[in-house]
Amino acid sequence: MYKINLYYITKLKNQEFPAAYEMICSMLEEEELTVEDVAESYENVKAHIDKLHFLQNMKLQHPLTRTIRRLADQRNDYLRSLKGRVVSALTSPVETERKAAEVLNLWLHGYREYLSRARIHEQNVLVGQMMNNYQSKLAIQEAVADAGVQPFLDSISSITGEIKAALVTRAQEKTAAKRIAMALRRAAYRDLKIFFTSLQMAIVLNKNDSAIYQRYLNEVNDIMEQFKGKYESRITRRKNASEKADENQPENHENDDQDGDTTPTDSQPESAGTSRKFNVVTLDGMDSHNGVMSNSVTNGKAIDGKKNEPSNGNGNFVNDDVHSPEKAIAMYNGTSNGIDQKS
Repeated sequence: MYKINLYYITKLKNQEFPAAYEMICSMLEEEELTVEDVAESYENVKAHIDKLHFLQNMKLQHPLTRTIRRLADQRNDYLRSLKGRVVSALTSPVETERKAAEVLNLWLHGYREYLSRARIHEQNVLVGQMMNNYQSKLAIQEAVADAGVQPFLDSISSITGEIKAALVTRAQEKTAAKRIAMALRRAAYRDLKIFFTSLQMAIVLNKNDSAIYQRYLNEVNDIMEQFKGKYESRITRRKNASEKADENQPENHENDDQDGDTTPTDSQPESAGTSRKFNVVTLDGMDSHNGVMSNSVTNGKAIDGKKNEPSNGNGNFVNDDVHSPEKAIAMYNGTSNGIDQKS
């Protein structure tokens, strides 16, 4: 079989994958394919181009991100207003308010570390601790009532509930978007492999247009070399950055005055060549690393040999839905407010 470096398309980022895929497809756009199997599989490949635009949109900010930030800022303003009201009440001419403010000022002093800035998760925890302490201490409840700051606590608690709910929804929708992206990439890559297998068979059997197919495969290899270069360049940059960060670590001189081997025993950081933190969706188990087209063609079932996950209503897919992007996108669009990879 003719060797194709198709494997490297699986290593591309979500914004690179559609570009490479469309470039590969467009190279035969003007050709009339007379071999039935080749023509049919080529149409199947082209059908994925519009669907892959979903991957390019995954850089968009999730709509709930701005809402969460706005609520966090509002909650921080209320917390600061609460603190300011208590401090002001310390000099109140009304003795009841003044004594209540003294109790509350001491109470809030224990949470002062997270009252200065609108930190989402830290203040979620802070408000939870404050409300738990408020509900369990009668003295705090009486002081809140006497100082007239109950509306502040109610608003702060309510906003925190909204923030937590929005964080959960955003996390679920981002997870669903990633699952859809994986399904789209798997389905597109599967049909691309089928298409190239049909081309190879046509060449081997010397069918019509075999010369055209041979030229096309050569051109595809040239394209894949370009994207292979982008991938390897990214790997090199990450490796160099990792080595530079390691060099900037302070040396361990703890054992310099001892006899024997003084080689630091700290474990070395994972090399960039084996790291999984490349911000790409890899398709493990879908192709070998030697760049050779496999003779076997997947039948659309789980490619990595694992059973598909059961549906639990939170973005998981049932049976072969993971290989059916149309079903996945329909499921996602029915509940989603948007997608995001940055926020």
